[in-house]
Amino acid sequence: MEINKTETKDFVEFFSVIKQNYRLILIFISCSCLAVAIGTYFIPRQYTSSAIIYPTFSNSLEDVIRNPQFGSDVEADRLLQLLESRSIRDSIVRKFDLVKYYDIDKSDRDWQFQLTKKFQKDITFTKTALMSLVISARSRDPEMSAQVVNEIILLLSKIREKLFKRNVYIALASFKKEFEALKSGLDSMSGVLNRMTRTRKDVQQYLQTEKYVSLIFDKKQMADDDAGKALQLAVNQYNVKLSWLYDVQNSLKYAALMSQRPLPSVYVIESAEPSYNKSYPNYSINLLIAFSGSSVFISFLLFLIQKIRNILA
Repeated sequence: MEINKTETKDFVEFFSVIKQNYRLILIFISCSCLAVAIGTYFIPRQYTSSAIIYPTFSNSLEDVIRNPQFGSDVEADRLLQLLESRSIRDSIVRKFDLVKYYDIDKSDRDWQFQLTKKFQKDITFTKTALMSLVISARSRDPEMSAQVVNEIILLLSKIREKLFKRNVYIALASFKKEFEALKSGLDSMSGVLNRMTRTRKDVQQYLQTEKYVSLIFDKKQMADDDAGKALQLAVNQYNVKLSWLYDVQNSLKYAALMSQRPLPSVYVIESAEPSYNKSYPNYSINLLIAFSGSSVFISFLLFLIQKIRNILA
């Protein structure tokens, strides 16, 4: 009961202080709001531009042609990771000379940290509930803001192409090397086998390509003598390598095709356009903060002064 009475007494006293000093409180709030309004006027204006993109649900052109739907949650997350990569950030920093724009001194040991912090504040990537991605850029120039966003979209395509085709180029080089090795071995074997099998009726040749043939033999006839058994083993080895060569050749053709074929582009729902309505600073928000902050501060300050006076009295 004592606690409730004390709280009620303080509450009444608090509003009594406000009532007695309302003119001073209003003057203080007005001065604070005026100071904030003047300060906001001198803050450099900044403008924001945004674009909306959707990822494809697959990185295969055939899949996208068969089913041209927008990407899934997983694809949106992967695209978001690419957008937040250092490759994108470094390219934008170089192209728009953001070190100079942010007036960053490279002699400072933490200049890269300062640059990254400012970059992440002004350039943002957001995944929406509909799995689209919003790319936004804020700068002191509305044209620059739009250019940054559109450049990021172009860079995204290049980085995706480079990233996904890296393994394709590795596979292409590997298949080429393997194909040449198999081809060289078959060249040696085919010459020998052609001479050995040319006059034999128990071995038949079936044309597979212009140069290489698949050999089929009669096991019963070739098993009658040692030479036939040796030839049978050689023919088996030849046919195995020939089948291997065709498999590698098909893989090589597919890898070569994939290396030349572009990745499907992301869906650009809305590209960035310059917006000449400033997005920062916001007078309404700043004045609201100034009003609420100054009113709370001066009210509690006057209440505290009154409490101290009561104690000293």
